[in-house]
Amino acid sequence: MIKFLQIILVILAVIVSFQPIVVAQVEAVNNDIGYKDKITIDADYKKELLALGFNNGEYLKLKNEAISHHPYVVMDKVVHTAEVLALRPDGTSLKGSVPSNVSQEDLLVASRLACVGAINVIKQAADGDLSRVRKIANIRYLTLSEPEYIDYALVSNECSTLMVRVFGQVVGSHSRFAIGLVASPNNESFKLNLIAYLK
Repeated sequence: MIKFLQIILVILAVIVSFQPIVVAQVEAVNNDIGYKDKITIDADYKKELLALGFNNGEYLKLKNEAISHHPYVVMDKVVHTAEVLALRPDGTSLKGSVPSNVSQEDLLVASRLACVGAINVIKQAADGDLSRVRKIANIRYLTLSEPEYIDYALVSNECSTLMVRVFGQVVGSHSRFAIGLVASPNNESFKLNLIAYLK
């Protein structure tokens, strides 16, 4: 009986010790602690666009003419994007497989280009207000590559760190995975898709 009571006391002690952590996390979410404001997010996003050569720090105006599919779907405040290409400011994309046709340096830039494109899609899903993004949950990186290529993590890091620079650690950090493709429509070298949560 004494051992049973000791076990119960240990379990209660563990539960009580975790309670302040849970309360602090709930309060952080409810009070928007760690979330950037709209002006700061917009300024940081514009800075990334300017660094990549987009005029006036504005992303391309893209038309969605598809009837059967869309650039994103929002269900219960969860954003699911379609594949986002690494579009340059002139609207072209990197073509060919790595390492034969595309250099690692070009692929790193492509990762950032796809990332700002994905943020643009999220912005549309959030009715133009990036401060409505609660969490970037998961990013899937797709690279047209040959069997000997293994540096997917380095390429993924370019977008992952850009997400944190724009949204901050609380919102921008995410889970991810990266895979190589043996073929890609239109021979595109790099693309991604993601899942994000809105407030």
